[in-house]
Order: sequence, then structure tokens, then C-alpha cells
Amino acid sequence: MSKAVLEREDRVLSDKSVKDLETVLSVGRRMSLMLNDLLDVMSLKENNPKLNLKTFSIQPIVSGVLDMLYVMRAGKQIQFIHQIPENFPKKVADENRVIQIVFNLLHNAVKYTNEGEVTIVGHVKNGMAEIVISDTGIGIDEDTIQRIFKPYEQGTLSKAMIEGGFGLGLSISKRLVELHGGTLQVHSVVGEGSEFTFTLPISDLPEEENATEHEALLSNVKGESTGTASAILFDDRIENHSIIEANRPSVLVVDDDPVNLRVIETILSIEKYDLVTVTSGSKALEILMSREWDLVISDVMMPNMSGYELVRAIRQQFSITELPVLLLTARSRSQDIENGFLSGANDYVTKPVDALELRSRVKALTDVRQSAQERLRMEAARFPLLQNSY
Repeated sequence: MSKAVLEREDRVLSDKSVKDLETVLSVGRRMSLMLNDLLDVMSLKENNPKLNLKTFSIQPIVSGVLDMLYVMRAGKQIQFIHQIPENFPKKVADENRVIQIVFNLLHNAVKYTNEGEVTIVGHVKNGMAEIVISDTGIGIDEDTIQRIFKPYEQGTLSKAMIEGGFGLGLSISKRLVELHGGTLQVHSVVGEGSEFTFTLPISDLPEEENATEHEALLSNVKGESTGTASAILFDDRIENHSIIEANRPSVLVVDDDPVNLRVIETILSIEKYDLVTVTSGSKALEILMSREWDLVISDVMMPNMSGYELVRAIRQQFSITELPVLLLTARSRSQDIENGFLSGANDYVTKPVDALELRSRVKALTDVRQSAQERLRMEAARFPLLQNSY
């Protein structure tokens, strides 16, 4: 309600009233974050949550989280340095929980760094993937380091009052890392910055077995059929062309994981869509201008160009009604969803994808887009008649 009042009454409110409402809105958001953290703490305290283990690459996760934090820097002069290579070994972990760990640690670095750099690098050490997140922020004294991973701990009371929160993010991250069989450690110098290092198991399966393991996802997708959707895998190796039927919605699907692309193809196979799949944001931008599209479906966590960046690039060429975009995200917290909408997305679906939900949202977006296009065609057809009447 505070946000609605701000947007509706911004021009008539005094500066003081605007600032007061912004404060109310900020407090509300912080309370929402606190509530989510408290729920996580209680879940971890009462029992060991079941981990949905799979093999995946951490590089796209880091790219996506950094893009979220670009929006949340609040004007700080901070440079993000991402030094995890695309060929970094894959991990065996719960992908959603790893996103939570990376987000908490990077957000903590941004929160306590006013200017300078936040860097994330990856190494392989003692058979484990080692991820190091460092910053040039205010640093942590030795006394605080001894308490920093305990719930409800923050550097100082004054800092907690300024930043908000209960100091739960680091405690939650440490517990989640340990559930995966890893460790989370910190090294810091007051006035120079901090360095957090966590480890995760590396997948010991060959790439072929990883692919087989992931393809088991396909058998769990409801509605598998031979269907009528045509699919194109558009990459440097394969380029097949489908036959486009009249009035058949054209859908471009973007995901760096070919297995995820196959899952989406399978889910949408019972619908009449002309599907084209690409494995990167840059390839999606190349093919966007080749023909007319009714919908773009994009993963958020992708290397080099995240889903947020892709949406912003699309919005430079197409309005939100000219080309709808549906984002696939592993995070369903309000601030992550808001980042997607701020980037220009029309809708989102959380992963793991529910088949019925995805089909429903895709149908709604393509129906609206095609209806809008039909109205434009009808209006364009009237113009010659109007011109002849003068």
C-alpha cells in the first residue's frame, strides 16, 4: 500500500512525506526478509532439510546473483569481479540452496562495502570446489569473527540498526554448506576487507553420466508425448528448421543447459507451438531479429549474459506488449521476482518447473500477444479505406 501511495501521489506529496513513506516501505521489505530468514533458521534447527542433489555448474548461478545485486547496490561505487571460468568443475549439491548461499555471502559483501571491489573466484583444492568471495569493505574484528556464524549476530548494534536484519544470513549459509559436506570460513582485516571461503563436493561422474542423470528429469514431466511442437536446437553444431504453421505461436527458449531445454520442449510438446531453443543470451539476440516471435522464455542464471540482462536488451527493441518475456527462476523471494519485473519481464515461473503452470502461463502470454497483433492488423487494414474516404 505504501508503494501504491508513493506512485499515485508522488507529485502532490511533500518531500518529507515521500521520505517517510519510503522509510515505511523499506522497513516492510526488511521485515519480509527477516521473516524468510527466521523460517529458514527454524527449519534448519528442527530437522535436516532434504537436499535435492543434482550436478550443475556454479558459474551461471554467480552471474545471475551478481545481476540481482546490481539493482541492490543503492548507488554504491562497487565493481563486481567474476573470475569463475565457464569450464569450472561441476558440483553435486542442491542448486536452490547454493543460490541462497552465494546470494547471502555476496549480499553481505555489498552491504558492508561502500566502495571498491567485490570479487568471486573458484579453485579446486583437496578434491573440493573452493569458492572465495572477497571485498574491500569495513572488515571484521577478531572478537566478531568468533561470533559471526552464530544466529542473531552482526558486527555492531549501530550497523545492525542502519542495515536492518537479524544477522541470520551467515548462520544459515554455514549450516547449508555443512549439510553438503563442505566448510565455510572467514578471514578479515579491519579497514581492509573480508574474505569468505566455502567448499562444495565436485561431481565425479563423467559428462556422459551427468547427462544421463539429468535426463531422468524428463521421465518426471507430466504430459510427455510426441505432440505437435517443432523444436530447433540452435547452437554452433546443430541447426534444424521446422515447418511453421499459420497462426502457430513462435516461442524462443533460452537456457545454457541443453537438458533444461529438453525438459521445456517435453512440457510444451502437447501444445501447438513453434519452438526454437538456444543456449545463450547472445545467441537469442542474434536470432530475435530473424523473424517475428510471440514469446521468449529465459532462464535467469546463465553465464556471460544473465536472464535479467537479456530482458533489458530485448526491451531496447520491443515493448512489453510487442514481445512478452517469461523468466524461469530458482528463487521465489519477493526481491528476486521484483528484479525480474524491473528488468522488463512479463511473468515468471519458479524452478523446478510445474508442467501445468508453465503451459498455462505460456498460453496466456502467447494468446494476449497474438490478440494484440490481430487488433493491429485490423486497424492497419482500415487505413486504406479511411484514406479513400477523403
